[in-house]
Parts: sequence; structure tokens; C-alpha cells
Amino acid sequence: MAKKATSKSWGRRGFYATVIAIIVAILLAVFSDPLSDLGNQLIPGNENSSPQQNYSRNGLAKQENLANAQYEQSSPIASPTPEPPPIVMAEYQLPYPIVTTLSGVTNSIAWIYVGEVVNEVPHGSGRIERADNSWFEGEWFEGSYLNGRGLLMLGSNSWYYGYLYLGLWSEGIFVSGDGTRYEGSFAFSSGRQYRHGNGRIEWPNGDYYCGEWRYNQRHGQGAMFHAESGMREEGYWRYNVLQ
Repeated sequence: MAKKATSKSWGRRGFYATVIAIIVAILLAVFSDPLSDLGNQLIPGNENSSPQQNYSRNGLAKQENLANAQYEQSSPIASPTPEPPPIVMAEYQLPYPIVTTLSGVTNSIAWIYVGEVVNEVPHGSGRIERADNSWFEGEWFEGSYLNGRGLLMLGSNSWYYGYLYLGLWSEGIFVSGDGTRYEGSFAFSSGRQYRHGNGRIEWPNGDYYCGEWRYNQRHGQGAMFHAESGMREEGYWRYNVLQ
């Protein structure tokens, strides 16, 4: 009888031990740490991590770098911005013109010049006045007047007042020594200035012509008035002859 009771008690103990082992296994499965697997997924180089998990890891790293960069920019101890290099001015072959006053005597006529000067000669904008009451004001080039307007005394009581272009008469008034007065446009050829284009001339006797010119001759449409006779000639002229 004693042996049978002992075998039954050991059988019950084995049964209870098996049940307890099953319960413990279930409890371990239910209450195990869920962050352990997540930690393994975020570990760099984990062979079990998926591409989506690696993308999440790279995204977190980029966000951290961006945050650090923004903090460095807003930090008061950030390194200062380097200054730009100095601007080097271009070197000019000719010096800048300076405004000054020059004076002298040319052909026994004293003159004074006020304006821009380069290498001690008029160059740029300036005005010259001479003792014969002539003057010129405008653009100069290396001592010669170029463009502008002025009164030029030419000797023998003749003078020109008007505009010049490249040093030549352009449009103005010319009065010769005998009192002949021409007002209009001019042309330059063979070293001389000519009445050329449209203009009006009046002679000392009162006669006058108004119309077109070609190298000092009446040529083109125009009208001629004779003061003594009162006759008027008008039409097309060809080299001073009415056609």
C-alpha cells in the first residue's frame, strides 16, 4: 500500500510541475520587453533591419544635422562672415582731365582759357576768350576746338558765329570784310569752308538770295531779289543761273 501511495504522489508532482512550466512560459511571452526588438531595428548595421527602417534611421540623422546647423547659425559665438576682397580700380592710359586756367599769346593775340586740361593743353569742355573779342566754348581735343559754338574772329574784319563739328563750321553766321552776310549751313572741301545747303545771303547794296547752295554757288530752288530795280527772280538755279 505504501508503494502505491508514493507513486501517485510523484505523478501528481510531475503533473503540477508541467502545468507550472507552461504558465511561466506564457507569462514570459506576454510580459517580455517590447522595446528590445525596436532597439535591434535601430542599431546601425543590423542585418535584420528593412530598407524602410534604414530610411527612418537616415532621416533622423539628417534632422539632427539640420538642427545642429541652425543652432550654429543662431549662436552668438558663430564665426564672423569673411569680408570681400577690396575693389581694384582699373588703370587708365590717359590721366583724368582737370579744370584749370591757361593763358598765353598766339599770333600777337592774348588769350585765356578756362576748362578741362590734359597734359597742359585744352582737352574736354572749356571756353577760350581772346583779346580781339573772339571766343569759343565747347569740346576740345588735344588743344584744338572740336564741337560746340563760338565767335571766331578771322581777320580783315570777317568773323563767324555759330556751331562747329569736328572743328569745322556747321551752321551759323559768317560776315566777310566787305559786309556781306550769310546765314545758313556750310560744308568743307579742299581746305576751305563753303556756303552749302540752305541759306540766305545779303550783299552790301541790299540785294539778297534765299534758297539752296552748292559750294558757294546758287544751285537748286531759290529766290533772288534786286534792291535797285525791285525785280524778283525765283525758280530753279543751276550754278548761279536761273533756268
